[in-house]
Amino acid sequence: MAHDGEQIDRKSRPPLIASESQVLMKYTKVTLNPVEALLKKLLLGCRDHYAVGSSNWSKPASELELRFTGGWVRDKLLGIESHDIDVALSSMTGAQFGEMLKDYVTDHGESYREEARSASVNDSFKDIHRIKANPEQSKHLETATTRIFGLDIDLVNLRKETYTADSRNPQVEFGTPKEDADRRDATINAMFYNLDKDAVEDFTERGFVDLKSGIIRTPLAPYETFTDDPLRILRLIRFASKYGYKISPEAEECMTNAKIHEALNRKITRERVGIEIEKMFGGPNPLRALSTIHHLGLLKVVFQGPSSQAWRNATKIPDVYKALDDLKNSENNLFDELLSTREEVQCSWYLVAYLAWYNPQERTQYLPKSVEIFRDAIKASNKLTDRLRCAVRYQEEASAMATKAHSQSLTRSDVGMTLKRWGSTWRSTVVFAMLYEIQQEAAKETIVQKYESFVSYILEQKLLSADKEKPIINGNDVAKHFGLKTGGPWLKKALDAVLEWQFANPEGKASAVYEVLNEKRGELGIPPPAP
Repeated sequence: MAHDGEQIDRKSRPPLIASESQVLMKYTKVTLNPVEALLKKLLLGCRDHYAVGSSNWSKPASELELRFTGGWVRDKLLGIESHDIDVALSSMTGAQFGEMLKDYVTDHGESYREEARSASVNDSFKDIHRIKANPEQSKHLETATTRIFGLDIDLVNLRKETYTADSRNPQVEFGTPKEDADRRDATINAMFYNLDKDAVEDFTERGFVDLKSGIIRTPLAPYETFTDDPLRILRLIRFASKYGYKISPEAEECMTNAKIHEALNRKITRERVGIEIEKMFGGPNPLRALSTIHHLGLLKVVFQGPSSQAWRNATKIPDVYKALDDLKNSENNLFDELLSTREEVQCSWYLVAYLAWYNPQERTQYLPKSVEIFRDAIKASNKLTDRLRCAVRYQEEASAMATKAHSQSLTRSDVGMTLKRWGSTWRSTVVFAMLYEIQQEAAKETIVQKYESFVSYILEQKLLSADKEKPIINGNDVAKHFGLKTGGPWLKKALDAVLEWQFANPEGKASAVYEVLNEKRGELGIPPPAP
């Protein structure tokens, strides 16, 4: 999830669709920035140095072609800067080239550092980390990762992949550029930048056209692509929502296939599913991502997994998605105070996705079964699970408070004590209650207005931090005042009475609260002093 407290600007959302002007029209060439150009010089310098002579590296280096791959090429053609570069190697593993690069930097690195400093770019070389082969995680050949000139670099060999029926982890061997391009999830992610030719290569023969046309298409037949690795379904939905592109009709049709859905449940770990959803909900257009998941019949597959639990609230779901997006982009207190950070916005999309399974009868359970299933389906964090749990537990109460706010029948102490009880997740609780009501009723504007009234009251009464409010006197102070040496069940009641008085009397002094405790001594069950 996004970082706590990270503020967002509703007016700075990236465009949902890349216009034609954003895609470079001369695809055979790209312009490298100074950092990328220096990296290219370093990598080619390393290869050329060892390609001559009689070292152990000479033969593989003399045959080596280097390419920047995938996402970097896509983003470069779209005019988007990227700090992550995968470098594909034609005749060496990533680990082998990493060792060669390490030796080269040891002997020649200072000249590149000087050039970096003269160009006012990061001059650092980080350690090269060797990633050992791990067939169970589809790592059949060793790779390497490093950070150079401030860029995160992965060194990998060109690959050919062969899949089995029961695993998304393929058998991997050295491949040709064409075989490496065909194994990728989308044509727009399958292009290479050849460092020797200073040119972009499109071995699928569709990448350039699809990037310009705004199409997400698989390099191979989509049924084969999704059967081999069903996670590609979610990746393509994520890319479509991120860039505002359309998924090809052939791919969309396969995404609705029940056998593909079964393969996703069988072959993909729930952790990987959760990672993709997190990226979607933290991206520029979660509405499009979630609406596509719903449209393609993937809601149960993604958020329920193999569980047989039936969803309860399937009606009006797309309307609620749209209502949340409208709220996120509106100019009102609801957005400013409930969805003011990236974390809160991202969490709101999890809340609206969960609505399909929400059962109001589970409110009394500490961990409702529906929350447990949703959590397990995406391997949700403890923090997100707690937000969902509290939203369910307090939904009815939040609805009642909003209704009272709309009829102007709230008191400051009632609201303060309620927010204190709801805890730090109170904003998510309010959002969830509102979305649930919108789903149950047609009068969206009326529902939004009453929740706006509630949030406005919280603002006017300066109760945004009510969940963090502490009693102005502590337990020791109370016990000492009544001549008691120890506390007991009565103490929590007494401290709650202190808080309630504080919320009702925000300017009150500590001395005055003792009078309140004296008056309520019997009601609070405060015992007489010890003899």
